[in-house]
Parts: sequence; structure tokens; C-alpha cells
Amino acid sequence: MTATTDIAMRAEECLLSCLLTSEDARAETLSLVECAWLQDARHVAVVQALRALEQRQKPVDPTTVAAMLAELGHWNTVFTPTDMSRLLGRYFIAGNAHVYLAQVRDFATLLAAEKAGQEITAAARSGMPTDKLLELATSKIDALTDTADSGETIEFQKSMGETLELIRERMRLPGGDIMAWSGIDSLDRGTHGGLRANQLTILAARPSVGKSSLACQYATASAEKGPVLFVTLEMTSQELTERILVQRARVDFGRLRDGTQSPQDLDCLVNAASELAGVTMEVMDASRVTVQDVIAKARAIKRRRGKLSLVVIDYLQLLTPDDRRAPREQQVAGMTRDLKNGAKALSCPILCLAQMNRELEKLNRAPRLSDLRESGAIEQDADNVLLMWRPDDREREKVEVIVAKQRNGPAGKCELKWSGRHVVFSEQERPTGFAELSTWNDMPEDGFGQEGGE
Repeated sequence: MTATTDIAMRAEECLLSCLLTSEDARAETLSLVECAWLQDARHVAVVQALRALEQRQKPVDPTTVAAMLAELGHWNTVFTPTDMSRLLGRYFIAGNAHVYLAQVRDFATLLAAEKAGQEITAAARSGMPTDKLLELATSKIDALTDTADSGETIEFQKSMGETLELIRERMRLPGGDIMAWSGIDSLDRGTHGGLRANQLTILAARPSVGKSSLACQYATASAEKGPVLFVTLEMTSQELTERILVQRARVDFGRLRDGTQSPQDLDCLVNAASELAGVTMEVMDASRVTVQDVIAKARAIKRRRGKLSLVVIDYLQLLTPDDRRAPREQQVAGMTRDLKNGAKALSCPILCLAQMNRELEKLNRAPRLSDLRESGAIEQDADNVLLMWRPDDREREKVEVIVAKQRNGPAGKCELKWSGRHVVFSEQERPTGFAELSTWNDMPEDGFGQEGGE
């Protein structure tokens, strides 16, 4: 056994141990495992048994797995009680299931490349004609590429039929494809009713403008329709919950933080908690989180609860990049690309908060896409970009939300009312509605936000 094969086997054993013992690990990774990646036939048998149990909605434990292996003809032939004890006794961390899966996939590609190289070398040494050798080498490389690329092509005629059916469904149920919204009419109108499946939306602002509070409003409003995952890298889960309760109860946030709230305030908070009892939201407040961690957790929630309405991330620049040695621009590009792919894989919207450049504070103008930190990748990968700012610091209650990019609609802006006491946004007393870009008197010079933006 080569060193590479030995490491691959260890990664497989850790992955299988996770799948046998952790429900969350199965929810995150079982559907992603390709049996062709596994080097050990015993491990292939276990994956097949786990999938059979899942299809029948049966519980998973050593006894049920052994029974299913026996039903499939693998128990005591391919897989033995000793193998079960080996996997159950292996040291592993269940939360790292997606890491083990990535290692298994990468090692499978590496081993396939080694085998292809050996076959090409052997053919060259045997005196194979050059044209045949090149043909063999090309076919081997193509096979490797096909293995690494899990993407599938779709017949245009099939896609066209599915698209027409989707359009008919929208006609029958207007707004039926909207999965998340803020609950603020002018803002939701500006985004054509809210956020849709498969879309990555960036909500950006300088600190202390209120982007976390607006994200809370998106989360609580959307959680009424289905489960929401809120990833908070800046606040603890208790701080986030406190903010949401204050928004619903409309009590003074400052008094709550310094402990001087009244008995009436406490009653309002208890009532707010009762109103929110039916809200389905899960909070992830770990300090070191990668995009893959977020997607894996979201996948587990969707699998466990049957659906997922929204994923909120507060905020992009605090996510841990996969490659810490890469330049910052490359790190952000990788994260935004993975977030967009994650939204498509989960079939739900992702709302990711982001910081804007500090230099914007020195300029007396509305924010632009170019003001986003590491903006190139963000504006390219995002379907929608919302920029928040205060046109006049003397009017703290007035905040503008600029829809600077909207994949399927026009750019524009709306004015919201900010209540610092209640850390919540609402409509202005005299709502101005959503003003499209073409109606602006202060159209930005760089012409951002072209409809259908790219």
C-alpha cells in the first residue's frame, strides 16, 4: 500500500465513522458520496446500506446497518462484525464530515491520475505508435476531467419545457417563488416581492448603519414561511436573539442593555417571545466558519426540516477562507463563488452582509458597487446588491437602501425610517416608495445597476 493509498483509506474510515454515528453528518454528506471515490469495497457496501435505510426512512444504528447489509448480501461476506468494530472505534470529529468527504474525493482523483500516468508510461515504453499514444493519453485525461466535473448538461428542449411550466406556475401563484422578504413594503417592492431561490444577495454598508438589524428583519419575516439559518460571526446567539426580541417588542434597546428596563418592558418582551414561538430559525455563532461549513449546516437543516427559506451570513469579511495564504482578493472571490454555488445547491436565497470601503466615509456621495471591499468578485457573483447609507448624518432616522444591482429587475432606491431605540427599520411616515434608477436626479456617475446587471 502506497502512502497516498494509506492516507486515502484513513480519510474513508473517518468519513464512514461519521456516517454511521452522526445524523448531522449523514444529512450533510451522504447524498454527496460517490461510491467510485471509495477505494475499499467494504466502505461501498456500508454507503449502499445507509442509502437503503434512508430511502425506507429507517433509523440508523449498528444493528439496523448490519441487518441491511445482510439483506443486500454483504454481511459476513464483504463486511464483517470486525469491520463494524473498526469503524465505530476510529477516532474522528463528526463536524468534520465534509472535510473527510473532500479528502476522499481529492484522493480518488489523485489515485486515478497516478494510475492513468502509469498506463500512459507503460504504453510509451512498449513502443506504441505516437498517434495511438496521444489518443490514449487524451482519453485518460478526458476521463479524469469527467470524473472531477460533476456538472451535467441539460437538453434545451427539456429546459424550455420546464421553464414554460415555471412561468405558468408563477401565473397561477403570483409571488409563489419568493422565499424571503424584509416585511418592509417599499424595499420588498424594489426587489420584486423579495428574495428568490438560487440567488445570492449582498447587503452592504459601513459600520453602524444598521445592516445587521435589517438582516434580522429579513430573517424573522422569512422564518414565518420556512426555516432560516442565521450565521452570526460578530454577535453571539444571545445578542442576536435580544435584538430580534427588541424589534418585535418595541422596547428601548439601551435600557435593556444596561438593565434599567421597566416591568412593562419585560412584559412586552415576554409577549414578543410568545409571538415568535412559532418562528423556525437556527443560529450558528461559531467564531471560525468557512463557506463550506455554512452550506453543510444549511443542507443538514433542509434535510431535517424538509425545506429552507433563507440563509443569512453576518458578514462576508469575517468568514474563514479556505486558503489563508492566498491574496485577499482571491480569498473573497472564492468565498462569493462558493456562496453563489451554495444558493443554487440549496435552492434557497442567501443574504450575505458585507462591509464597504472606509474611504467612502470621506466622500459626500451615495455608495456605488465599486465601494464594496474586494468589490470585483462580489459584484460579479451576486445576483442582487443592496447598499445602505445615511445621506445626512444629522438626520439619523433617514436611511437609504440602494438596489445597485438586480439580476432580474431595475436598480433604484427607497428611503427607510430607522429607530435606534428599537433597532428596527420601517416605512417613512410618508412613504416615497421605490424609485427606479431612470427617475433619479442624483444618478451615480459610474452608471451602476443596469437592469439584469452583469
